[in-house]
Amino acid sequence: MILADSELFFHQWWVNKKFRIPYRAITVIEHPTSFLGKTRYTPLLKVVYTNDQGLTDSMAWWVDNPYELKRLIKNQHRAIL
Repeated sequence: MILADSELFFHQWWVNKKFRIPYRAITVIEHPTSFLGKTRYTPLLKVVYTNDQGLTDSMAWWVDNPYELKRLIKNQHRAIL
């Protein structure tokens, strides 16, 4: 995961799929302990956003410090939350 100037970028290397989420498309950042039926028992970084088709979508990651990443994303684009 890379926090670029205008977007969050994630490269899922094992299937070679790239995801780009513009900060302006992010509507909510949450910290659930489960996502899509999988439980981690530790807070995840979940980003809810509006996709290119205008629909609400979301992605979640198991990262070392989800609260710090939320703060960094908010600092990159203060108007998202």
